[in-house]
Amino acid sequence: MGIFVMGGAQINGPLKFRRHFDPEDFLRSLEMAGGFAYMQLRGLSAWDKYNSEVLYQSVFAGKGCLNAPLSGPADYFSQRVGAFSSMTLKAAELKAVRALGEAPGVKETLHNVWDTAEAAQGELTAAHGSDTAWKRTRLFLALSAGYFLARTAPAERPVSPAAAAAAYLKRPRELDSGRWLCLKAGTVTLAQRSESYRILMDERAMEGMIPGTELELCRVEAGNGSVVLELHLGEFDTHPVMLEIAAGDYRYFTLAGDRPVYLHPLEVKNGYYTMIRRGMDLYHGKHQALVQVAEVKDIVDFAPEADGGGWITLGGDGKTDLSHYSKRAIPAARRLSGGGCVQLVMEGKACRVLRSDGTVVSNLFDIHGRGLTVLR
Repeated sequence: MGIFVMGGAQINGPLKFRRHFDPEDFLRSLEMAGGFAYMQLRGLSAWDKYNSEVLYQSVFAGKGCLNAPLSGPADYFSQRVGAFSSMTLKAAELKAVRALGEAPGVKETLHNVWDTAEAAQGELTAAHGSDTAWKRTRLFLALSAGYFLARTAPAERPVSPAAAAAAYLKRPRELDSGRWLCLKAGTVTLAQRSESYRILMDERAMEGMIPGTELELCRVEAGNGSVVLELHLGEFDTHPVMLEIAAGDYRYFTLAGDRPVYLHPLEVKNGYYTMIRRGMDLYHGKHQALVQVAEVKDIVDFAPEADGGGWITLGGDGKTDLSHYSKRAIPAARRLSGGGCVQLVMEGKACRVLRSDGTVVSNLFDIHGRGLTVLR
């Protein structure tokens, strides 16, 4: 079974559905959306029950959901469509739903979606010929239900008729490379510009490795001047994390496939000790009494020991450096060495290293793992 994804995020609950609702992703995954709504949304209210039923029937019943195509947007709450829900909605619930359907915003959504479905008719005709009226009706019902279940409107999450038809017909989506910064393994050098660079973090992959992916490191560096990055959790994240990279400086991301899942920090604490990277200089110390301990041109992660005995670093080549680790002679520390690493974390005496295949190794025998993309 596939994973239901909208707006770059895995949809596993009602809040995720509303937060990440994307009309194109929704239409491209109608079967999963219909099943999801029937299982997780229809029990929330009479409104959700009605719209979930409309979506489910329009997706899975085909022509059997109606005896003829709809003739206008007002038909969404007609007795014909209401028959979808007659077996599950009580009379009082249907009455409440139709009362809500009289709201100006609801009518505006229906008219907007109907116009979109009508304008998409040319694309549907080219693909389905005489079946066009049914496809238009199904597109109208499904997309209207999607907007209502997501508690949003076409004005807030718009989709053009051409994009709606392409998504409904499951045609390959053209990536808008100008909207999101595309990262790749290795080094990406950014030129200074007035606008910030927008990066879409893969919230779905943050929960664990997707089959067929591998973890890689991407160094994002500022070239001839400072640059600003916006890190978005989902395509509709209105509160992105903003960060600036000074000219000549860099930040590291972990990639799962071609999508970033983790931004490596510049400051790390363990117990009373702190390590900070400022440009090419690495500082270490207790509380705020930090002193420069190394010059590093390419470092991904660093982790101080809790008692101040030393530290471990992870370089851009994926290799850990234990030369300053006070317990490097202990046999268990050998598991921390080697290459193919993408993240390093130390909490107390426990040190964990994440490798590119999603496995976790540690200096303690009872700490291990697999299938991870990020060490929490």
